[in-house]
Amino acid sequence: MCPSSDVEYEGAAAAPRVREITAATTNATTIVGHEIAADMTSLSITLGKGFRGHTVVIAVDGREMYRRAGLSTDPTVARADVVEIAVASRLIQVVVSATPGDYVGSLELDASAHSRLAISLVGEGTVSLETSV
Repeated sequence: MCPSSDVEYEGAAAAPRVREITAATTNATTIVGHEIAADMTSLSITLGKGFRGHTVVIAVDGREMYRRAGLSTDPTVARADVVEIAVASRLIQVVVSATPGDYVGSLELDASAHSRLAISLVGEGTVSLETSV
């Protein structure tokens, strides 16, 4: 059974309703899903290789959508976490930062054409951002 809690942002139109789920089947990683309105697009973000106890923050169009401390890549699945984010705009800017190491990367994308984004940390300061359908 997955414990869950609902979180709502101030102002009903400000952000989608969020459901946070922590489950043993995901090795206690957090999966954040948004209830998507008809005029919204879903963006699936996979945090992949290179995370070793990092604090990761993901912002979309200047708004923080994800923050997690102590994030590490599970070598058996080459993934640290998966995040589902609902976005209201088709064209968005995604900014990711990870510390320690002062990793920062950003990408502008068409969320309706690229519904998946893979983020990995490479070397001593490079953030890899790869889109797919």
